[in-house]
Amino acid sequence: MITKPNLYRTVTIPVNGVQRTTVIDKSNYKFMSIIMPSAWTAADISFLGSLTRDGTFVPIVKGSDGAELTLTVDANQIITFDTAALHNLIMAVPFIKLRSGESGELVVEDCEDAWDEVQDGDVTHSVDATDFKVGAGSVKWVCAEALAAGDIIASEVIAKDLTAYKGIRMWIKCSVATTAGDLKLLLDEHANCASPEETLSIPALEADTWTQVNLNFANPGDAALDTLISVGMEYDQDIGECTIHIDDLRAVKEVGQAAERTFYIPIFN
Repeated sequence: MITKPNLYRTVTIPVNGVQRTTVIDKSNYKFMSIIMPSAWTAADISFLGSLTRDGTFVPIVKGSDGAELTLTVDANQIITFDTAALHNLIMAVPFIKLRSGESGELVVEDCEDAWDEVQDGDVTHSVDATDFKVGAGSVKWVCAEALAAGDIIASEVIAKDLTAYKGIRMWIKCSVATTAGDLKLLLDEHANCASPEETLSIPALEADTWTQVNLNFANPGDAALDTLISVGMEYDQDIGECTIHIDDLRAVKEVGQAAERTFYIPIFN
């Protein structure tokens, strides 16, 4: 006989960084459900699992076919595992995380060399080998007071087909605090980011703080994303003299939530 839940777990998907919750420990429980938050950016839920709390979390797949376990969900729903196969997939793994969307990444720009397709003359362009997040360096821009709103700080030549992806995840740091949209990432099928296919607003940044941000495409799957040849950064508002670092731009198949999303997980014996 199943009675009331022994425990409610509360887990959150952050607005920035990887789109997954903290660890859900269900090792001593047989049954669980998921209460979806009232606010939810359209995205499926998939699952990561580990045999230990501190282990490596990998996708939970459906047996030998290798397809990830994915649930199509909406806001304000309670998800139950309504088949024996689905129940067994989840219950066989003691520690899990929920993920917003599918797995899959593609490096768009590794930021290991200075962007030099376009370089604004009011910016000092370099690679910082001492302050970075991934690899051996980050792109560094020292922006002078003369830099004007609407200027492209720099662009770089790429050759990417991003039609299978939902957005960009990247690391960024600015020496001054910014508001959302002060800086914009550009992706273009034209040289020099002359007519961007996607103009992605960078969220608000704290001064001197590395932040991993998720930037959702306005038109994921659009044919215009199939032959991208230029990526750039636009200085969209005059924020004064500042130093900007960026690192590790990756296209992702996960959907970045617009704000923190908190899930309630009833767990039963």
